[in-house]
Amino acid sequence: MLPKRDRKNSQETINGQQLKLDDALSVAKKAKKKKTLLFFALSLTIGLSFLFSLYRFFAHRSFRLNFSPPSFKKASLSLSQSEKMSLDKPIKALLKDQSSWSIYVVTLHPPLFSWSLNFPSAQQADIVSQLSLLPPALNSPVKEALPQGLTIQETFDPYQLLISLPGQQILILINGPDQSLFPTLVKTIYWQVVRSS
Repeated sequence: MLPKRDRKNSQETINGQQLKLDDALSVAKKAKKKKTLLFFALSLTIGLSFLFSLYRFFAHRSFRLNFSPPSFKKASLSLSQSEKMSLDKPIKALLKDQSSWSIYVVTLHPPLFSWSLNFPSAQQADIVSQLSLLPPALNSPVKEALPQGLTIQETFDPYQLLISLPGQQILILINGPDQSLFPTLVKTIYWQVVRSS
C-alpha cells in the first residue's frame, strides 16, 4: 500500500482527470445546445417570413366564393315537344311530298318527347303492348341503319316500330308511299332523339 500522502496525490490526479472529462462533456453539451438554438431560430425566422408572405399575397387577392344551394325544378310528365330538339327540319328535308306522309314519334321514358307530321291521334298504349309481344326483328332493313345492341320490334302496313335501348324506348309510326325511305327516316329520328336526351 501507498502511504497516505501518496494516496492524496493519486486522488487529486484522478479527480483532475475527472474534471477534465467533465469539462469536455459540458463543452460538447454547450455546442449542441448552441446548434439546436441556432436551428430553431433560423426555422422560426424562415417560417414567420413565409407566413407573412402568404398573408400579404392573400390580402391583395380577393376571392369571392358564392355558394348557393342547387335549385330543383318540378318535373313535368306531360308530353310536349322538346325545345332542344325538333324533327321538322331533318325529316322534312328527306320528304319530297310531305302531305302524303304521316309520321308519329314518342319516347316512352323520361325525357319525354312527342312529335308528329300529318298523323291522327294514335292509341300508343295499344300499339306498344302489341309490339312488345312480338319477337325482336333480326332481318329488318331498319336494323342495318341503327347501331348494334338495340332491340327492334316492328310490324308492316302500317309501319310500326319500337326501338328499345338502355333506359329508353322510342315508338315510331310511319305511313308513306316510299318504303325505301323508312330506314333513312328511322335513322334520322333515332339519332335526333338520342342526342336530345
